[in-house]
Order: sequence, then C-alpha cells, then structure tokens
Amino acid sequence: MLFIGDSNLVRGASQITAVLENRANGYLPSFTPRGGIGIRGYKTGWCPTTAQPCPSSDYWQVRLGNILATTSFDAIVINLGINDTTTVGTLTTSGYGDYDAKIAWLLAALPADVPVFWSNLPRALEPAGTFNGCGAVNAALARASLHLLPWAGIASSHPEYMISVGKDPHYSEAGHLAWSRMVVAALDSYFA
Repeated sequence: MLFIGDSNLVRGASQITAVLENRANGYLPSFTPRGGIGIRGYKTGWCPTTAQPCPSSDYWQVRLGNILATTSFDAIVINLGINDTTTVGTLTTSGYGDYDAKIAWLLAALPADVPVFWSNLPRALEPAGTFNGCGAVNAALARASLHLLPWAGIASSHPEYMISVGKDPHYSEAGHLAWSRMVVAALDSYFA
C-alpha cells in the first residue's frame, strides 16, 4: 500500500505501520509523506527551506512519477488536504480553490487500475481559520472518483484524536490509531 500525505503521515508512521502489519493478513505500507504540502504546493507562508524558493506546483507529479516507475502497489491511501484549507489559492498553488481540478490532477498521476482511498477532513476539530477550506475540500472529495474514507464522521466526536483541538491540525497517537483502523477496515472491505 502506498501512503501519500502530509505531516500526519510522518508523525503517525509507526502507529499506522503497527495497525497495518499486526494482523493475520497484514498490509505492507510504503510511505511518501511531505510535511506542509497540499496537492499543488506548500501551504501559504510555509516553506521547508529559506535558501531557495519552494519546489514548483508539480511536486507530487514528480515524486510519484519516480516512485511508481520502480514499484507497484495494490492500493493507494491519501491523507492530503488540511494544508490547502487556509487560503483559496489558484489551480496551481496551495489552497482550496479549484479543488475538484486539483484532485483530478493528482489522480491523473496515479495508475488508473489501482484503487485510491482518500480520507476527508474532520472540520469540527480543525483550526477555525480552516472551516471554509475544510468544507470545500470535503465537498470536492465527495464528488471525486475514489474511495472516500469517512474520517470526518469518525473523528468529529473524538477530540482526543487531535493533539490540540482547533489549534493544531495534527492527529494524536489515539487519532493515528483510529485513522489506521479506518483505513484497514476499508481495505479489508475492498479486498474481501
């Protein structure tokens, strides 16, 4: 399983791996996360380096092209979106504007015959400045041709799933475990 995402995958890799592998029919995860990034670039005002400008808006296309050229996967799990919720942006920058087209752009970089599972955002637990963006991202994900993982419905009544509800868009250890169990349930259902 290829996992594409932001810092939530970086921070939760050990919990995600444990949930996926510690089962009779375990799934072998392969991670390709990048902190602070959305579909088409880094969130507004954040860049991992000050020595040079942030990478171009085709980061995922380049990164995934390199990975998919050498390895195949049975499924792809995506946890992207929160870094796009703070500003509207444009089609080729971070932000929630034109999100249907941004999702289509990312999906076009993936093999058409591999199922894609994408988790939506728990708007009720995210920072207040992201509410409009979370709504736009979730609506676009609901319209997309993919397997939508209902993280918003699962997490919204569990503030313990976030490090600091309404202040920090990162999952807690309990959140990573719950998110991973949701992913496993969806994969089990699909591959049964």
